[in-house]
Amino acid sequence: MSRPLRTGLTAFSVAWGVFMLILLLAAGDGLEGSMRWNDRDDAINSIWISAGGNE
Repeated sequence: MSRPLRTGLTAFSVAWGVFMLILLLAAGDGLEGSMRWNDRDDAINSIWISAGGNE
């Protein structure tokens, strides 16, 4: 290896990227699961109407 610093930084960057990808995918699955859990008692044909405006 003629450039150990460059090799080490590249390996670290690839490992960091894989770690962040796994973390974000896990967060997305967790968010989807929590939303499904919150909506478990609602009927499929429900309509939610709110009197509030866009504030």
